[in-house]
Amino acid sequence: MPSKFCDIKNLKPGDKSTKALEEIEKTLNLTKALEALSLFGTLYNIFAGKATRVPSAASQAANIKMYDWERLHGAMKGIDVIKRNRVEQIIVMAMMDTSGEEKKFWQCMYNTLN
Repeated sequence: MPSKFCDIKNLKPGDKSTKALEEIEKTLNLTKALEALSLFGTLYNIFAGKATRVPSAASQAANIKMYDWERLHGAMKGIDVIKRNRVEQIIVMAMMDTSGEEKKFWQCMYNTLN
């Protein structure tokens, strides 16, 4: 049975909604890239680091053991918080700038975040 959580009919996004959707997509892509760079940096530090030669398996194991995993976890959570806050900000602005079915759409989007 279909949900009536967001019963929107005949939505035709206008310029403001289209721009907001593009901004959300841009935000998601940028934060995904930031997450990937953070993970790449971590892997680089563990497996290559400042070595001028290929590190031994023992030094790589020590790097893995000594790496500050809590700090990485905090950084990744921080990226997620930034992403969520920015998307929410875009949605709120779109809610204020639209009317009718478009406004209903943005209200539904906001409700899914909260």
